Order: sequence, then C-alpha cells, then structure tokens
Amino acid sequence: AQHFGCSRSTVNRLVEKYELFKKKIDLPNKFSKKQKELLIGSMLGDGSLSKPINGKSTFRECHSVLQKEYLQWKNEILKPFSRELISASESLKTFPDGKIGSSKESWQCYTIGALLFADMEKEWYLRGGNGEYVLQSNGRRIKCLPPNLTITPFSFAVWFFDDGYNNWNQRNAAISTDSFSKDECQLLVDVIERDLGIKTNVRLTSSNNHEIYIPAASYFNCMNLIEKQKINT
Repeated sequence: AQHFGCSRSTVNRLVEKYELFKKKIDLPNKFSKKQKELLIGSMLGDGSLSKPINGKSTFRECHSVLQKEYLQWKNEILKPFSRELISASESLKTFPDGKIGSSKESWQCYTIGALLFADMEKEWYLRGGNGEYVLQSNGRRIKCLPPNLTITPFSFAVWFFDDGYNNWNQRNAAISTDSFSKDECQLLVDVIERDLGIKTNVRLTSSNNHEIYIPAASYFNCMNLIEKQKINT
C-alpha cells in the first residue's frame, strides 16, 4: 500500500479478488450463535456486506479512533473470519450527498471473503424479482431487513452501541435508523416488543429521518438489558 500510494483496504480487496498469496484456511461451515447475533446487531447498525465476488462476501464496519477497542472486540468474536483492523488517517472525503468534508482518523473491522457472508448479503440488500439489485439514485445498494428477523438481547445491545444514543438527563434513548424506511422502522418496533418485551416507537428527526425512540417508560428496562450484555467499548 505504501509503495503504490493507496490504502491497505484497496490492497486487501485486490488480494481477495485475485486470490493472491492465497493461504488455505479451514473456516467453520456456520457462524457461532454469538457471531450470528453480533452480525445481526451490526447490520442493523453500521456494518455492511460487500457485493459477492466469486460467490463470497466480506463484512466491514468502520468507526472513529475513539471506538477502536469496540471494533477490536468485534474482531475477536468474528475469528477465524476476521483480519487485523485497518487504519485510515485523517483526510478529505466526499460524502453520499456530494458534500466534501474532513474524514477523521478511523479504524475498520474487515473479514476475509466467505460463502456465509454472501448468504447473509442476499438477505440484507434489496433485490427485485429478477434477482438484480434495487439501487438508490447514487448507485448504492439499499439495505433492507431480512425475512424472519429475530433480535436477541445481545444483538440489540450491539445495535445500540453502533447507532444508539442515551439521553440520561431525560431518561430516554434512541437508535438512528437512516438506512431503513418508515415501514421497516415500524417492523423493528414490533420485533423489539415481540422479542425483548420493550415498547418503543418510530420518531421523525429534525433531519426528516426516522429513528427508534425509547421513551421513559421503557428506558430502565432497555438500559438494564444492554448492561447485562457486557459490551466492550
């Protein structure tokens, strides 16, 4: 990466695509229960799955340097699928809305390509009847909720640490859900109540996005549930 003046993630993608320096790794034929729950919480939050290449996808998640320890914790759970964390120094970045701003130092959790991730990718990104992706106007894939979604306490806690914020003074909290439609947010509210017994609702934010709002009546039950999961942040 230093020699060619590009990022380590670019090199890793090319190595994966063309199977350079390939080493035989014996991977499990299914995720562990904890890995599956972690991936569900992460995909509800900031995680993403790459488009399949040769039938394999990778899982990625990026956070600021302040959350490096949190990403490393995820990385440990995802072994033997995970690689070393990848760093990205501060630089200028073009955001999806076309604006240009400063991208602060960040770290990325990045797995090797595997069939198991490709199977997940098919459920988490919207496709039409012909199997082709339904894309946004900017050409990006659309994240969607998989069928038969189940949210465990551990998945919920991971999701909250990815995208939630805690308003301690007013005893309420919320989870950002910019990737999902209003109908999908309502479905998430229903699943949370069904699986966890926590009543939430959909709220419109000042930026006209929808979020999952945790009112005061559910606040302590929600925080107690999250605390019991021992998330390493």
